[in-house]
Amino acid sequence: MCLPPLLVTAQVVTAQETNNPLQINNTQNNSPANNQSLDNQNNFKTNNQTSNQSSPTNPSNRLGPITLPSLASVLDRFDASRVNTATVKLDGYSLFTIATPSTNISSQIDPNASSNAGNSSAEQRAQHIESTLQEIVNQGRPPSLKVRLEIDAQTNLPVIYINEKYLMTVTTLDADVQGLDPRSMGEQIRQALQKALEKAFRERQSDYLLQQGSIIAIVGIAGIALSYLLSWQQSRSRQRQHQLTEALTTAQEAPPPTESTTEVGKEQQQWQQMQLQQRLSLQKLKTRLYGVGQFILWVSILAYAIELFPQTRWLRTLLLATPLKLFVITIAVYFSTRLSDAIIDRVITSIFQDKRALDQFSHRLSIRLNTLSRVLKSALSLLLVGSGVLLALAVIGVDLVPVLAGAGIIGLAVSFACQSLVKDVINGLLILLEDQYAVSDIIKIGDVSGSVENMNLRITQLRDTEGRLITIPNSSISIVENLSKDWSRVDLAVDIDYQSDPDRALSLLKAMAQKMYHESPWNQKILEPPEVLGIDRIDHVGLQIRIWLKTRPLEQFTVAREFRRRLKRLMDQENLGIGIPQQRLETPIIHIEGTVPDSDDLSRASHNNFHPQPT
Repeated sequence: MCLPPLLVTAQVVTAQETNNPLQINNTQNNSPANNQSLDNQNNFKTNNQTSNQSSPTNPSNRLGPITLPSLASVLDRFDASRVNTATVKLDGYSLFTIATPSTNISSQIDPNASSNAGNSSAEQRAQHIESTLQEIVNQGRPPSLKVRLEIDAQTNLPVIYINEKYLMTVTTLDADVQGLDPRSMGEQIRQALQKALEKAFRERQSDYLLQQGSIIAIVGIAGIALSYLLSWQQSRSRQRQHQLTEALTTAQEAPPPTESTTEVGKEQQQWQQMQLQQRLSLQKLKTRLYGVGQFILWVSILAYAIELFPQTRWLRTLLLATPLKLFVITIAVYFSTRLSDAIIDRVITSIFQDKRALDQFSHRLSIRLNTLSRVLKSALSLLLVGSGVLLALAVIGVDLVPVLAGAGIIGLAVSFACQSLVKDVINGLLILLEDQYAVSDIIKIGDVSGSVENMNLRITQLRDTEGRLITIPNSSISIVENLSKDWSRVDLAVDIDYQSDPDRALSLLKAMAQKMYHESPWNQKILEPPEVLGIDRIDHVGLQIRIWLKTRPLEQFTVAREFRRRLKRLMDQENLGIGIPQQRLETPIIHIEGTVPDSDDLSRASHNNFHPQPT
């Protein structure tokens, strides 16, 4: 990148008038003589005016004085990458900021400056100033401490001395970066150095170290007591967690009620399990929080101890280094995920509690809420983990703007390459929103059927009657038969033989169905009085009578088995024959030689259109 034309013109005019090329060089020893080169770099305006006044033959005198803009206005035209800054510290405390032109600017003004790029960096200049300050502090407190500021006659820049020892020269660029003139900047640096050195000498005295040691001992004892309290609370929380786990296991393994309050008992059991699950999740979160609290406690005590002593204060940068930040992000993401799960469980429980009055929908509502809870937890966990990854990249120093832009482009390319995956997600979302089915429903998709064991936005998993787990992508689901949504029905077809009286058979079946409907616990499973529809078909098997029983979801199989058991006993008691496929086979009468057919044989043969031939 090129410098503004005004700055380049100033360089050429100065070089021509003084017959000395403009050189930019920040030496590492920062001596007053070497700071003249810094002044040539940052204050060429002053040199130009001096050169113009001392050169009567210079053509620029005939054009009048040349007024150059301040360096700050020139640097405003650059981006931040053209100025290197560094902070000077003492005992871990920041004192002031210094600046130097970047290597690109130096190489454009002076091609030979690239070889001295290492000497012109702000970091090396700051390190040299810090080493000088540390050397002064390690020598011990002098009888009198005086930080002096002088104006160099040659460069007209402030020079700072500490007890006659040269420290640094405040350049115009140092002041312009802070928006001040060099004298004001130099005075601020002098005051900051005076206070910092007095504090550094005071903190190294024996009485101060003993006082700080007493403080850290008190803090350590308090930390031990608090850590013991947290450990005790964590132990109690683990015991409570173990009790809740056992209670939840017992509730899940408990057999279903068989009394007249079967449905009420099932809903009560389900409600208790949801409450236990919610309390267990919160208890696990508390147990882990107590452990993390102990870790944070001791890290805080360590950081406080490091802060008390000047000899160890520099370790703060290691304590707050990138690995610790990544660890904190990991812990934050983990607990955020657990907390979000607990919040979702709490919301789902509150909704279920509000809807418990709707008996016929409570079971369906609980199934749907359970499914939504699983999907929400998965989606929120994915979002939190993604946010944690972005934060970790930012801590490492990765620029997120190109990362996000690249992720968008990659996402667009993946969406075209993985259209089936996008279809799975969209169809899975529609299945959830439309409540086509939920976990524990019994459904039939194409040629497969079974109980829904797991579902998310991508797949649906069924467990069939043989125990096989069937995984179906959501995009391939077009027609779903839900056998357990809202209510179910038992469709029975009973075949009786021709010799049975149909009116008597219908009457007996109606009486048996009504008796079963009014008995416990079947009156809780059958929603409406059974319907004996009548004779549905007459064929070679017999008379087919169809019966319908409307039941609660997933109860149709139990009701059907009980009805068949009672039907078998009824048919045995009332001597009702079961329909058997029948087929009549007529055989001709064949005359055997030596015998004469009688009249009955001839009549049967005539009836069958068979005419025996007499011998």
